[in-house]
Amino acid sequence: MMCNVSLEDRLRFDEIRGRLNLESIRKCVQNRRLYWFSHIERMDKSFWISRCKAVEVSGSVGRGRPKKTWEEVIPGVL
Repeated sequence: MMCNVSLEDRLRFDEIRGRLNLESIRKCVQNRRLYWFSHIERMDKSFWISRCKAVEVSGSVGRGRPKKTWEEVIPGVL
């Protein structure tokens, strides 16, 4: 409705997003993760969140895909 497009026009979402000057969800999430990562990197090393990055957690492995690590989420930064 914002750019006078209906379902009958059968436009791809990429084209609609381009008309509205919106970035993709993947890019938006990546930017927020990078922002959070840089926030933690600037913190004093005595804070608990900074100390948690280097800790290996032991325990049983649950079902499904394991949680992503910092290296998987932010490649090339570490």
